[in-house]
Amino acid sequence: MMIFIRFLNNKQVEAIQRDASPGADWKAAPADFSWDKRYKLSGNAVTEMTSADLEGEHLASEKNMILETLLHEIQTFLTPSIGNSLAEIQKQTAHVQAATAALEGDEQARTSLTPLADIRGCSVEEVAIQILAQEAEKQRLLILCQAFQDRVALEIPGLETLEALQDYAETFRAQFQAAVGGDSGPPENAHESIEMSTSV
Repeated sequence: MMIFIRFLNNKQVEAIQRDASPGADWKAAPADFSWDKRYKLSGNAVTEMTSADLEGEHLASEKNMILETLLHEIQTFLTPSIGNSLAEIQKQTAHVQAATAALEGDEQARTSLTPLADIRGCSVEEVAIQILAQEAEKQRLLILCQAFQDRVALEIPGLETLEALQDYAETFRAQFQAAVGGDSGPPENAHESIEMSTSV
């Protein structure tokens, strides 16, 4: 039986023993093949991966893992801060529209905000201003998080060592937390549920 190797992006992903080639994606292993080693394609030649090759592969894997982790951390912060469901977005839009209309003197909008104003012990105008301030903060966070997501996706590919990658991740996390206010959770009242009349 012969040993055949399948490659992806010119790097070994699988090796099997067969009487004949399993298909066009498989190459015959070299005569000195070892199951303890990894192989690559150099042109049409199958050669052993060097230590530098293996280290580069490990670095690329770590880059992908840290990139996915940092993007997930940003999204985990962002979701409770701005909401992510269609119902939440529609409700937030209705709140902002009601607040804007109330400040412009719309009586129906003012009526819809009155119960919340009564609970908070403030005027309808103050409630409307609070809602608009909360919306402005959500938009600030959204833009900020998008900027951090773009930045990490651009910067991580250029890092050349595992140490640089780990240092980058620690620094990036600290800078992100400082930028969003030093708190891993949403800002106060950033995703508050506001009960309003269905007439809005």
